[in-house]
Amino acid sequence: MVDTIEDQKELADEIFDYGVPSAYTMHRNFINFTQLDMPKPIYINLVRHPIEKVKSAYYYLRHPFIYNNALLRNPKKKTQSFEFFDTSFNDCVRAGKIPDCIFDPHIEFNGDWRRFSMHFCGNGPVCKRNTNFSIFARSICLEEVVRDRVFSGFTKTLIEFDTPKTTHYELKKLSAERLNNTRKAEIDVIFFNRCAKVGSESLLELFNKLEGFNNLVIEREGLHRPTKRQLKKYEQIQLAETISEFADGSVYIEHVNWLDFEKFDLPKPIYINLVRDPVERVISWYFYARGAYKNAIEYRKDPNKPTRSTHWYKKDFNKCVRSGDPECQYVPFTTNDFTGNYKRQTLFFCGHHDDCMPFNSPTAVQMAKEHVERDYAVVGSWEDTNITLTVFEKYIPRFFQGAKILFEIHNDEITNRNKNKRKPKIDADVKEMIRKNFTNEYDFYYFCKQRLYKQYLAVNLKNIETIESLN
Repeated sequence: MVDTIEDQKELADEIFDYGVPSAYTMHRNFINFTQLDMPKPIYINLVRHPIEKVKSAYYYLRHPFIYNNALLRNPKKKTQSFEFFDTSFNDCVRAGKIPDCIFDPHIEFNGDWRRFSMHFCGNGPVCKRNTNFSIFARSICLEEVVRDRVFSGFTKTLIEFDTPKTTHYELKKLSAERLNNTRKAEIDVIFFNRCAKVGSESLLELFNKLEGFNNLVIEREGLHRPTKRQLKKYEQIQLAETISEFADGSVYIEHVNWLDFEKFDLPKPIYINLVRDPVERVISWYFYARGAYKNAIEYRKDPNKPTRSTHWYKKDFNKCVRSGDPECQYVPFTTNDFTGNYKRQTLFFCGHHDDCMPFNSPTAVQMAKEHVERDYAVVGSWEDTNITLTVFEKYIPRFFQGAKILFEIHNDEITNRNKNKRKPKIDADVKEMIRKNFTNEYDFYYFCKQRLYKQYLAVNLKNIETIESLN
């Protein structure tokens, strides 16, 4: 499972002795040649969907050829029963009592190679544990420290130690200063161009509590503007000029796409936003559009607007998806929608360019990522409330000092604002059907979550080092 330092040194010596060019292939965890004071080879590897990987391992171990070879290598190996070979993976998982198919995060190891990250993590104690922290550290540090390792053509890279004394991830190299775009802002004004159905109403309520606490000014004009998918250039300029004229300590909130203040030669504000699981977002919108809260608002705006049929209000989402109803078809690369559903989370970060419009477009996703990485101080998520509030407090203290305390004091008001408590259960297979059309949207979502976690880790390094020293 893990190699001792002696085993690692022996293997490193063996690889070092090979002629050039050579290729060494073996099932082994990452070895830190730098730590062993030896030249680094060219690292490569492959990855696969984790669930497909363990399913493959399940049947691989039961293949006659593989099983016979295992017996030849170890004649004393216990012979398996007929049920071992005859039980399908589905039945094994459903039984809930066969060790091979109990995927408990705290199980040490049972020979099914379920720990994908161990091959990249190494042989240290933190790699062996399957605790939340070790998984957290492995995933967060992707792309952060070492940029010179080859990883199967992917852009994600892994952590490498710098000194022989280091026995954990090089989290020290995470820099809160480098990850904080607040320092790039040219005016002390927050621009919260809130995505739809990500819990922005809850953050608005939190801002209401922070307003007096931190001497803020909540500019509410944007809350009453009609939402547009794209603004014309003159509209972008007008909005950017309006925001740039606000006093320090102001917060502007609107459902609007990212604005390029630099393009219009205007001072850059502090950008913030929230994200949410893409499929959960569109499901939330489906029921929100049918809720009394939204329809009461629309009625007040336009009492003469035609009302929907009773059938529309009672339409079942599961049936809507399965039947191919146009309202519930999320077709990649479409620009015109059957009905407004805010399925493009990336649009709020991409901007107003025509390339941002096609749904689930890799081009739009890359543009959105660039804007997040370059401009946004924080992109949080209520799926990770404590992490989000901590990052807000640490990276934008002028506006968010005391956010966690106020959140706890006013928890009911904040979390229940605009909350749909009557959303019915959506079947898992329906969610999976939809998810297949949101591949690039999920890529962006996970990018934002990973960045948030890195920001959180960067301001908690001392706590992490203390935890590591105790293990």
